[in-house]
Amino acid sequence: MNNKQSSIILGAVVAALLGTVSSIIVINNPGNTSLSFIPCLLSIVAVFVTVWHYTSTNNLTIKAGEGAGLGAIALSIGGILSGILSLGLQAIGVTPSTEEIKALTLETVQKQWKEQGMSAEQIEQAQGMMSGMDWMYNPIYAILMGIVMGAIIGAIFGAVAAAIFKKGNANVE
Repeated sequence: MNNKQSSIILGAVVAALLGTVSSIIVINNPGNTSLSFIPCLLSIVAVFVTVWHYTSTNNLTIKAGEGAGLGAIALSIGGILSGILSLGLQAIGVTPSTEEIKALTLETVQKQWKEQGMSAEQIEQAQGMMSGMDWMYNPIYAILMGIVMGAIIGAIFGAVAAAIFKKGNANVE
C-alpha cells in the first residue's frame, strides 16, 4: 500500500468514526439545530488528517488539486464506512431505528409548530407534506449523501489543507 492509500484510509476511518459519533449526538438531540454543524466540522478534521499524514509522511508539499483529490476520496469512503457502521449500530439496538428516528423527528417538529402558533389544520397539512419525504430516511440515501457531500467538502478542505501543510523544498507551482 502506498503512502497516498494509507493516508486516504486513515482519513476515511477518522471520518467514519467522527461522523458516526457526531450523528449519534445529533440524533439524540432532535430539534437542536445548533448541533447540525458538528458532523460537517468533524469531517473537515478528517480531511486535514488525511492531507497532513500524506505531506508529513512524504515530507512534501502538494498542489491544491492533489489535496482536493485526497480529501474527496477520503471523505467519500468515510461516508460509506459511516453509513455501514450506523446501520450496524441500528441493527444491534445501540442507536434508534429509522422508524424511531422518523417518529422522533415528527414529534419534535410538531412541538415546534405548536410553539410557533400553527393551527391543528396547518400542522396536519405540514405533516402531509413531510410524509412525502420518507425517502430521506432511507439508509441508502444517507450513504449516497455521505458520498456526495463528502466529495464536495473533502475537495474544498483538501485544497485548503494542501496550502496549510507545506513541507520542505516545495516543487509546487
